[in-house]
Amino acid sequence: MRANAKNERIRRYYVVEHLTMREIGRLEGVTGAAICRRIKAMGIHRSAATQITSTCTSCKQSFIAARNRVRRFRNVYCSKACYIASRRNPHFKPSRHGLRRSRAVVAGVFALQPAHVVHHVDGNQKNANLLNLWVFASQADHIAYHHGSLATPIWRGDTDIAKLRPATPLGFEHYARENGYDVYVPNSQNT
Repeated sequence: MRANAKNERIRRYYVVEHLTMREIGRLEGVTGAAICRRIKAMGIHRSAATQITSTCTSCKQSFIAARNRVRRFRNVYCSKACYIASRRNPHFKPSRHGLRRSRAVVAGVFALQPAHVVHHVDGNQKNANLLNLWVFASQADHIAYHHGSLATPIWRGDTDIAKLRPATPLGFEHYARENGYDVYVPNSQNT
């Protein structure tokens, strides 16, 4: 009776709850290899729990997915179209000239390296306002931020702007105006 209860518990862990053999072993106080042998002895094929029902993060429809895909990723999508739709930013306004302009504005107040990526908080690449600009150390950090990771910028215009005022004798307002950029900078006496 006790062996049957243990077998049913292992079956439930593996087939229903989709735990790995190592995780089941930890729960049962044995190795993952022992659980593998037990599952084979019970007649459960390893592929029995490879396809599971999941819900698409984007469209909320149920679909069959590989077990390892569902366990490994926080967001699971039923199709490439749903993945692409979830990545779209409705506020994004691309502008090649805006990117160059923003890099020039940031370079005036921060030691910008070629690998650094300038991020526009509002998604509008034409908005070169220092309060709207952040700098990430690499494109990988920038993408990780957009994917919901804890990647943090190495410079933020909205919080680091006060630290920059004494950096140059003329200040970054002078740099921006000399180079033809209309950049709003809050008055330090009013903030």
